[in-house]
Amino acid sequence: MGNPKISFAGFLATNIATPEVLGPIRFRYKREHALALVTEPSGSMLGFITRTVRAIAAERISGRWKQTPFFGEDGRAVVKPYVLSEAERELAYGS
Repeated sequence: MGNPKISFAGFLATNIATPEVLGPIRFRYKREHALALVTEPSGSMLGFITRTVRAIAAERISGRWKQTPFFGEDGRAVVKPYVLSEAERELAYGS
């Protein structure tokens, strides 16, 4: 998200060499699209949305939302986002 007040990150853990550095996996969705076999069950989208909204609300109430590696003290993103072109996306997916 482009706003530090509601920032979060999601990762494809099967694509990371040492996924344990990310901490516990909190949600799995569409495991059939993973690049490696995922045997654990997927969660429901409603459960994901509920947990995400609850976590964001808790961060906002506690003030912890200010402790993010994605935004600086001034509220601006530390790295300018780059959106892949259609050709770059196709190349990345091996199409």
